[in-house]
Amino acid sequence: MGPGLLAHPPGVFRPGRPALVLPRGPGLRALHRQRLGYHLPWMGTERIKQHWRYLIARYGALPVVWCAAGEGTMPFYGSKKAKEEAALQKEGWSEVIRYMRVTDPFRRMITIHPSQSARNTVTDPTILDFDMHQTGHAAEDAIGRATKQMRSAYEAKPVMPVLAGGIVL
Repeated sequence: MGPGLLAHPPGVFRPGRPALVLPRGPGLRALHRQRLGYHLPWMGTERIKQHWRYLIARYGALPVVWCAAGEGTMPFYGSKKAKEEAALQKEGWSEVIRYMRVTDPFRRMITIHPSQSARNTVTDPTILDFDMHQTGHAAEDAIGRATKQMRSAYEAKPVMPVLAGGIVL
């Protein structure tokens, strides 16, 4: 890792210690997410790309699905520049996902964990392999929100698979 990059804690990648636990069974994949959306303004797009290059080199041969970031366009809590940071994050994570796409020799599926819909978290939804949704972390009317979001997603273009990634009951 280059200077200034956030390093993993000592001992995390000791030989013989699995750094990623994979599900067992045919067709199952681990969703590998690193960083939260608001880390991008702090680290910068180039350092995030370096981080993903490392992760793809380390885990790319495994049966994984890449999730570029959690809460892709959510600014840091209490931000005074929330709209500007959300726009910066949308642009930045879109660039990172394009970079992940050309860097990954195994062409693993890529998405981003959204505040609502992954396709609305990037500048160009065609860079995603599927649209991950989140209906919130409150149990009140979670099924109703999920149903409304899914109907909307099935009508959206481009057509892509949709995954409900966060329903709390």
